[in-house]
Amino acid sequence: FHNFEFYKNNFLKIIVYLIGALAIISLVLFPLNFSSGTRYMGLIGNPNELGIIMAIGTGILYNLKFNKFLKIILLWIFVSFVLYSGSRGALLGVILAFLVRHGFNVSFFIRILLFLVLSYFITSLLNIHTGIDRFLAGDLLSNRIDELEYALISLKNQLYTGYGLSNYSYIDQSLIDVDTKSFDLITAHNGYLAILVQYGIVFGFLFFVNLILEFFKILKFYFTDNNKEDHVKVYLFFIFYAFLSSFFESIMGGINNILTSLFWFSFAYLSYYYNFYIHHKSTE
Repeated sequence: FHNFEFYKNNFLKIIVYLIGALAIISLVLFPLNFSSGTRYMGLIGNPNELGIIMAIGTGILYNLKFNKFLKIILLWIFVSFVLYSGSRGALLGVILAFLVRHGFNVSFFIRILLFLVLSYFITSLLNIHTGIDRFLAGDLLSNRIDELEYALISLKNQLYTGYGLSNYSYIDQSLIDVDTKSFDLITAHNGYLAILVQYGIVFGFLFFVNLILEFFKILKFYFTDNNKEDHVKVYLFFIFYAFLSSFFESIMGGINNILTSLFWFSFAYLSYYYNFYIHHKSTE
């Protein structure tokens, strides 16, 4: 309410500069080694999280007005990091950035096709394994099947009450067979299941109903508003990206995740923008 103009005009640019600084410092401290065959983590220490952060930077840059030269350089850096992180979810974020800007039309499909073909050609030429290779190697959720199965079993055991808010993205370890027990099977890796396991289906249903109703309310305002401003597109990008990422990461109720914070902030920002700010401006 008090700082809306800051979040409209400056906040997103500050995020881009911070992500750009993160990329440069990562390159200085942890130079890329294309021959290692490992996924790049940079300063973050987790390739998926690094990829998501760079996809966020891409989504902001591509949908906001910046200095043209700076925009090209930063986009090149961010997309390169997305590719070398090997994160398929981050790659989807880059595609989503195109979609939010252009919508489903011929321009969108041409840009996506060119991006994927050129990226695959260049990285193959340099013998770099990226998220595109991982897409081509198998299903997006192929390495999440065990987590999803055990999360569903956990939910079934506490179907109505859930396990409580203290059990974030919870998998009941007592359900996992000793022979298949693995450190990787400790979280649900699915934002929708993570919420249901915490809340149970009764309160989980109410949670999602409220969330979806508010989301469609925002979309209704957006599509009936003739002036589709760039900052609105970026905040919508955050919401869409979190919904998409929640199929394979615990985003909506995540802990220490920048996309989770931006997801909930975007709901608050756009709700205020459409319900109060525009109305206030029109009555001045």
